[in-house]
Amino acid sequence: MVPVQKGCALNIRPLEIVPKGKGVFIAMMKMPGGTILEMISEKKCWFCLSSPDVESHLVIKGEVELGKYKDALKNYYKNQEKAVVFFEWIFKSSPHANVQAVPVPLSKASNVQQIFNFAAKKLGFEFSMVSPSGDSSEARSLLRSRFDGTSNLFYVELPDGNILSHAVDDKQKFPVQFGREVLAGLLNIADRADWRNCKLSKEEELKMVTSFKKGFQQLDPVS
Repeated sequence: MVPVQKGCALNIRPLEIVPKGKGVFIAMMKMPGGTILEMISEKKCWFCLSSPDVESHLVIKGEVELGKYKDALKNYYKNQEKAVVFFEWIFKSSPHANVQAVPVPLSKASNVQQIFNFAAKKLGFEFSMVSPSGDSSEARSLLRSRFDGTSNLFYVELPDGNILSHAVDDKQKFPVQFGREVLAGLLNIADRADWRNCKLSKEEELKMVTSFKKGFQQLDPVS
């Protein structure tokens, strides 16, 4: 399933890639509010297909393979002179995780690592570099090997393929919208860090889904 975000997001519509079982669902992303980690049940989760609250009009694709879809997204935005930043919260008690994809202009791509490190320093922590080789597949394998399930994990995959990660324990006050806030700052649209400033009507969301489907069709790895 491809989610298309609920709310106008940053200057574009970020995508949410939701690993589910053996497949991956992709949709336009819906941003919950709040500044602390907050778990929700599957029945109330907007992108769980088994949920009575599922917003199926935001679903773009059925199950796809994560790596292939990420590569396709990179090519899709490269044609628009943009690079893609992926970030994800992995909760130790969550039934699923979700990868959020935000395109940034190529002119700002080299600044992504610096601004995330700066934001981390302001919160009193330092990111760990998972893989300095620039091989995103290798980095994700290393990331999985390091996640022991005893704490929550936030990571960001940079445009060059390197991954920054940070283990977040239950007592740490960590902004749930951290990735969004950092990228909104990078793109000089700080007001868009709050999803409530980005609400769209269902009709506008449907138009956005249709536009993305049309533009992505030729790059779709499962079409």
